[in-house]
Amino acid sequence: MARDQALEAKLIDNPSDHAAYLVYADWLQSKGDPRGELIKLQHEGKADEAQSLLEEHEEAFLGPLVNYETSFDGFEEKAFDWSRGFIKKATLSYDNNTADDVEVDDGVEIALETGLETLLTHPSGALLEELEIPINMLDDGGYFGPLVSTLTKHGAPALRRLRIGKFSCCGGPGGEGDYEYEISWTGLGDASGLWKALPRLEKLVIQSGMGGSSAQGEPDVLGTIEHANLKHFEVITGGLSLDCVKSIANAKLPNLEKLIVWFGNDNYGAGGGVDDLQPLFEGKGFPKLKHLGLCNAEFSNDIARALAKAPIVNQLESVSLQYGTLDDDGARALLNLPNLSKLKINIADNYVSEEVAEQLRAKCAGLDSSDQKTERGDDRYVSLSE
Repeated sequence: MARDQALEAKLIDNPSDHAAYLVYADWLQSKGDPRGELIKLQHEGKADEAQSLLEEHEEAFLGPLVNYETSFDGFEEKAFDWSRGFIKKATLSYDNNTADDVEVDDGVEIALETGLETLLTHPSGALLEELEIPINMLDDGGYFGPLVSTLTKHGAPALRRLRIGKFSCCGGPGGEGDYEYEISWTGLGDASGLWKALPRLEKLVIQSGMGGSSAQGEPDVLGTIEHANLKHFEVITGGLSLDCVKSIANAKLPNLEKLIVWFGNDNYGAGGGVDDLQPLFEGKGFPKLKHLGLCNAEFSNDIARALAKAPIVNQLESVSLQYGTLDDDGARALLNLPNLSKLKINIADNYVSEEVAEQLRAKCAGLDSSDQKTERGDDRYVSLSE
């Protein structure tokens, strides 16, 4: 298939440049490439004609990607969303218990890392903007590491949104969708290379065990986090290792607006404490941060007391300590936040009495104190662990 690297680079930088797409379409048609016609049909909203063209030239548009058009997780959902001649969103998901029910050619390797590598190196994936990997369930656990390694190796220069892990957690909140799985049975692997491999990434959500408690037993690594374009960073886990806590706290994310971190239970690999978050509280690596969530923590009271003296609070619009072990002592510490009257606060699913919640509600811009747990003392627990 014909390709113009300069035009693709222009579209990577400015994916809303419709005129550039049409210029590319004309150039491709001059080369006899059917992608040119596909760009124009999809630009004009002629979905039926575009689908017919995709089917007519399946080998050119998909090649080996044809084996990944539906997910391998039992739901057999559509994997690729097309726009203006290219795959703009992909959903790759695998469950070994149901993958055999999906018909593929004999001898075809359907491992997700193979499919992702094919997508990242195929012309149709050159302008991929969004990728979701809900689950990669093998015989003894759910492993995202091979997919993370594939992303690191090949990169995705146009990718803006990435979600690793998208399932309903059997043991608690934090997930989405109908697929249910134990979060502690999953592992992220070494994600330290993603920051350079995905230079235009704006939103990253990771839902995975991150304390080395999965069957794979390998360390989960975020490495040195430096990224110029990331605006939304969310980590959902039942056990965040000390190394990962430090990576996040020491990150340099000049355009980040929203940070949500779940810490979890030490039985599932959670490590660190409030002292390890001091670089975050100072705020130097997060100059544009407006929304901060420090959730599902066994040390929620310590976080609340530290926030009352943290410089970063002065720039925030909302704070969440949801799903943790916050009690009345910690909630009272939040009454000392310097800009309390301008803050929206979420302390849902903790251990705060209605009396103290009312004191907060009277002084902050908005409060969610719903679904408080009733256990006290040593029986308190975070909402998501196993």
